[in-house]
Parts: sequence; structure tokens; C-alpha cells
Amino acid sequence: MKNFNLENFLIDLDEALSPWNFNTGSKVHNDFYEFIHIFQKIINKHAPLRKLSRREKQLQAKPWITRGLLTSIKNKNRMFRKFYKCKDVKLIAQYKKYTNKLTRLRKIAKQQYYFQLFQKYRSDSIKTWKTINALHSTHQKQSSDINSLKLNDGTQTSCPMSISNTLNEYLSSIGVSMGNGIRPTNTSFTTFMKSISQSFVLDGTCAEEIIACITSLKNTSSSGIDGISTKFLKLAKGTIAPILAKLFNKSMESGEYPDCLKISQIVPVRKRSSPSIPSHNRPISNLPTVSKIFEKIIYARVSNFLNKNKLLTNFHYGCRNNDSTELAVSAIYESFLENIDKGKTTCAVFLDLSKAFDTVDHKILLRKLMYYGIRGKQNSFFGSYLTNRKQCTKVNNYSSSFQRIKCGVPQGSVMGPLLFLIYVNDLPCASSFQTTFFADDSSLHLSHKDIKMLQLNVQNELDKVVTWMRSSRLSINYNKTAYMILTATRSQNCNFENSVNGVRIQQTDSIKYLVVIIDNKLSWKPQISSLCRKLSQACGVMCKIRYFADMKILRLIYFSLFHSHLQYCIIDWRRAYKTVIRPVQVLQNRIVK
Repeated sequence: MKNFNLENFLIDLDEALSPWNFNTGSKVHNDFYEFIHIFQKIINKHAPLRKLSRREKQLQAKPWITRGLLTSIKNKNRMFRKFYKCKDVKLIAQYKKYTNKLTRLRKIAKQQYYFQLFQKYRSDSIKTWKTINALHSTHQKQSSDINSLKLNDGTQTSCPMSISNTLNEYLSSIGVSMGNGIRPTNTSFTTFMKSISQSFVLDGTCAEEIIACITSLKNTSSSGIDGISTKFLKLAKGTIAPILAKLFNKSMESGEYPDCLKISQIVPVRKRSSPSIPSHNRPISNLPTVSKIFEKIIYARVSNFLNKNKLLTNFHYGCRNNDSTELAVSAIYESFLENIDKGKTTCAVFLDLSKAFDTVDHKILLRKLMYYGIRGKQNSFFGSYLTNRKQCTKVNNYSSSFQRIKCGVPQGSVMGPLLFLIYVNDLPCASSFQTTFFADDSSLHLSHKDIKMLQLNVQNELDKVVTWMRSSRLSINYNKTAYMILTATRSQNCNFENSVNGVRIQQTDSIKYLVVIIDNKLSWKPQISSLCRKLSQACGVMCKIRYFADMKILRLIYFSLFHSHLQYCIIDWRRAYKTVIRPVQVLQNRIVK
């Protein structure tokens, strides 16, 4: 971007796109390929990729060092070589004065740089922690590269191409292999669903809507396999919006989703200390940025249709507007309190689904969409959206060959979470459990005054849930699935022996659900203890950097790392006894001081 000129970029882009006019009889896939090819060509002309020079790498290592400061550092070194060795008192004093002034300027530049960085990451705790660690870490930064990987035959390989291909094969086939391990059932998912008479219509779009969608995208420099980042889309939104409107409308009218927008690039991020096993890596999917614009338009129409006809259950708290994890936790907590006030015993089962987004069956999802009114050409459009998807995995700058994805909703997409909500929307109808959803985390609870009757009812309803799971081709992670008993009388003996699909699930006194620890006595002691550990860590960070940063940076760090944890679900855990909450108040006083 060093010699990038916005005016010339827009002129060349307009000249390249003006004579190009796709034919009405041409295929949608070819039109999108041609558009992306032209856009890429203009970007490469005005902002080509190149290697960084040695000086630029030095500037990247210390990004607060501007080119002006770099020139001043060179002048200081030149003064040292020419004047300091001659032992002239006046020249030595001049050198020291120049050095002290430069040191102050470097310190101010560093403070301003980190202040802007902390302000940018104010709502992102992970990036705030990374910035603080980079600021005060004394050890060398640990590399995220995968140097070796265990192959399918059990041998280890250090070849980057073999690593990327092996990871790509594993990540693209995990959903199919898990789905094949699910026993079929005679019960169809249609048993739990009711078809509606209204039909969904995918209306066309216009340039104004596309400009609004592009404006709402996050300012990131990352891109998919097409190499087009959000930055260039925002710069050229006025030029490309009318053309994208024609392309999107043609795609929706034909019922075909373009193939070039269905190619994802996977970047593995290790979940544990050793990434040598494929399952220890979490896939981060990068789709073409143009696909996010198209999906935002589709998402708005599908979401409005579902909300207008009240098709989504009220127990969903994830991937929806005006809902959050805090509301989900409050709903569960209020229900537990209500049952205890009525003298009932509650059994809460917390289900964890294995690779839920990856194991979604496309045929079942399309049939469920049909039941919810997305029929005909619109259903064919979503069939085209889901099928014929490809992915490659990039490891250590080596990209693997492409693999076809045969099941699952697209990760990293805008439509993926909404499609998953539709897929699991009929679970509350499959049993008498009171169900609470947040994405793939599910909480099921049932209450009764008679404990023996409660255990019998819970087991019967669990069998119904298992039947629904098998009919929807979803599998349960038994290692992370547990249940908890909450009673009004603490002296009662409540040792259940519940099982899911023949596998006995463990009973626990407390469980972490949506980052909040709920205990069977509703005392919030485990949650307060966990919260204090996080707050103590923030106090330690503040103690280290208080002499370096100014008050503005300290306030930003406080609100990012302390206040955010303090406020999360405070409406629920604040009801604990004062003696339980007192350590939180002590830490609050400490960090403010």
C-alpha cells in the first residue's frame, strides 16, 4: 500500500468493469469468476504483494518506531561515531542532549502506539491479553507453526505439504466419519415437526443495500483464497455495488449459489500444547469476503421470515439479535429458583454435542427448510449453497490440495449459525424437558416433587432425546455430558443412575455452562472462586504496567480485563451471600487503588 493511490485505483476499476457485461444466458458461476478475476487484477496492479525489506522488518518488530524516529536514531549513531570518540566536551554534551530528547520521543511514541492499540481492542479480551503479553513478556514468542504431524499410518512427518494434506483430509472427513457411526432409527425427524402453509420468497437486492452491508463489515486485512480483503471492498463499494446487485439477483433467480464463493481456506490453530495429532487443532475457516456480503443479504431475508411467522423456538439464545449468554444463564437460574420455591426437585442435564456444526446432514436440513416454508427454487438455492463446497488447509505457508465437504454447515459463514438453529429447532418438541439452547450447548431440565418419579421421567425423556438425535444424525459427547440434582431439602438422597443411549452419564455438584459455574446449591461459591482467579490475574497485570502506562491506558485495561469479567452475569451471581461476594469487593478495591 506504499504507493497506493485511491483515485487511480477507482478509475482503473471502473474502466475495467464498465465494458464487462455478463450475458443473461451465461452461467452464474462464470460471471462471479470473471468479476473476482477483474477485481484481483486491479488490486494487484495498485497494491502488489512484495517481500518486506530489512528496514521494514525492523519497523514491524517495534511498530511504534516511525520513519522519522528511525532517521533520528541514525543521526544519533552518526553523532556517536563522528564526535563522541574525539572526547570534545561540547560535542559530548550535545550528543547526550540529543540522546535524552530521542529517548523521551521514543517513550511517548510507544505510549501513544499502545494506547491506540488498547483502544482498538477494548472489546476483545483475547487481543488485549496478547498486546499486554507482547508488551511485558520476557520470553521468546512461541511459534504457532506445526512442525510435525502424526499421519494416518502412525508415522510422524515434518514435510509441510504432507502436514497440510493430512490435516485437510481429517478436517474435511470428520463430519462424515462421525455420522456413519450413528445407528439409524426408524423414527423420522418429521414426527416432531409441523409444516407451515406460508412460503419463503427470496427477494432481490439493490446497490444501496449492498453498500450498507459492505459498510457493516469489520475492518480486517485478512482475506479468503481470492485475496480480496474487506479494506478494498470498502474502498470500491460505490463502484462495485451496482454490479454485485446484478450478480446476486441473477444467482437468486437461477437458484444457484456461485462455486467460487464456496471455497474456504483453513488455518489450523492448536488447542493443546502439542499439535502433532490432527484432533488437537481447531480449524479457522476463511471464506471469500464477497460471500459474506451475499450471505448478509440472504440472512436478513430468512431471519425476517422466521421471526415474522414465529417459527424459531423462544428457547434459543444464540446467534439471534437481542439475545446473549447472560439471558440464557438467567433463564436457567430463574427456573431452578422457581422449582425450589415450589418444593420440587430438579434434574438438569447439560448436553454437549460432538462436532455439531460439522455433522449436519444436508438432506435432512433441506427437508427441515421445506417444512419451515423454504420450498421450490428457494430450497434449490440453499441446496446449491450447501453442496459442492471445497476447502484447503494452509500450514507454514503451504496450501494443501482441495477436498470436498460432504456434510456440515459452512464454518466462518454468516448463514451457518442460523441454519444450525433451524436444524435443532424441533428438539424441544421431542421431549417434555424444558430446553435452553446456545448454539450447540444445550441444557435440559425436568422437575417433580417425587424423586423416584423424577428419575423415571428423566430417563424416559432422555430416551426420546436420543431418538431425536439419531434421527437428525447428531452425536453426543458423553465425556462432557453431565447432570445435576437441585433439591429444596438438602437432606434428601439424590443419586440417580441416568444413561444416554446405554452410556451412563456422570452426576456432578457443579458444572460450567456458558462460562458460568452453576452449583446444585445455587450458592455461586464455585463461580465466585473462578471469578476471583481471573480478577487476580488482571490485578497482577495492572501492577506490572502501572509505572509504564498513563491513566488512559490503565482505564482501558481495567475495563477490558477486569470490568468485563466483573459485569458478566452479575445480575445472577450478585444474589449470593455478602460473605461469598466479599473477595470480589476486595479485588475491586485493590485494582482501583
